[in-house]
Amino acid sequence: MLKIRRSQIDALAALSRRRLLTGAADHLRRVHPERWAAAADATLAAWVERRIGRGEQLGLVEEVSLLRHLEVASRLDERFADSPDALGVMHDLEALRSWPEPMALLERIHGSEAA
Repeated sequence: MLKIRRSQIDALAALSRRRLLTGAADHLRRVHPERWAAAADATLAAWVERRIGRGEQLGLVEEVSLLRHLEVASRLDERFADSPDALGVMHDLEALRSWPEPMALLERIHGSEAA
């Protein structure tokens, strides 16, 4: 019987999280260069981590939801991204899957088709 220790699960979860944070920061630099081109890497990384944490506080759990939440906050406004109107869309996974940018990023981060 294969046994997976909790430390192994935690290490895999941490790796996935780091990939998401790094990939999201790179993605924002590409899709919103007017906002992020001059920002220091540490500044953008801190913003991404804070916004993903905020998205999780608001009940977003799917990576695609968190990525779209970042895009909305980056492009439009953080307050709008946290609003009930925007969050209603973030919880509609079917609609989110039809937007290509976050899905393409997930495929790059995870190296396979995003589900």
